[in-house]
Amino acid sequence: MPLLEGVIPGLIGVSVVIPTLRKLMPESSMDNPMSISAAKAVAKQSNWLASQPPLLVDEFLDLAILKPLAAEQTLFRMGDPRGGLYGVIQGAMRFEYATSGSGSHILGCFQRGIWFGQALELSEAPQRRTTFNAVGETLLLEVPLSKLQAFRKSSADAATMIGNSALLILQYAERTVLDLLIPKANKRAASALLRVSNYPVGLPPESGWFIPLNQSDLAQVANCSRDVMNRSIGEFQKRGWLEKQGRAIRLIDPEALSAFAYSE
Repeated sequence: MPLLEGVIPGLIGVSVVIPTLRKLMPESSMDNPMSISAAKAVAKQSNWLASQPPLLVDEFLDLAILKPLAAEQTLFRMGDPRGGLYGVIQGAMRFEYATSGSGSHILGCFQRGIWFGQALELSEAPQRRTTFNAVGETLLLEVPLSKLQAFRKSSADAATMIGNSALLILQYAERTVLDLLIPKANKRAASALLRVSNYPVGLPPESGWFIPLNQSDLAQVANCSRDVMNRSIGEFQKRGWLEKQGRAIRLIDPEALSAFAYSE
């Protein structure tokens, strides 16, 4: 598997946003426009930026611009020229990767507080290796490539800060590989739900950890059949670990779901 592009090489998003999901999830960036200052305040809470020197974070975010995406809009595709760094402020981005002859495969979903796109800048690869699509209306912060390059080269501390973001990507990649090695399909389904919700590294809204992908997509993420995913979700709902309304899913007890997924 090639070097990840934000977290893993290849993640895309192509889901249908249904009315039920829109009722459960926070207001979209299109319905409730967010200012650049408010977006930066959210970004500072991310797992990555919250652990970096505050003055350096301010310098970095001064380079960022708002990037709103409509539902199903593609941010970039595999093979596109290299670009900048993106942070999810509202909504979600689904990503996928394709190998020659095998077609594309959905690997996951990034939500509020997750940054992606680092790998291309650090590896200096000429082209994108993944496809990212918006799952519903989504708002990103974008640091364009030229500004990202100048920032990284401005000081040793800035280079370290960008490098630290790649460590989080590698941790996500490791988690994905280990999840896919879980032998029992229902436990893989549980781990996939946790990963897609971005539990515990994302920034969930007050309403909780959401699963913005449909069950066909989730089955791909878990490398199981749709039937197994459907039955697993029903089982988890009976145990009180998640809430399902139509196709919308909200985790109620992610700790219990995690204990099940990673138990022997």
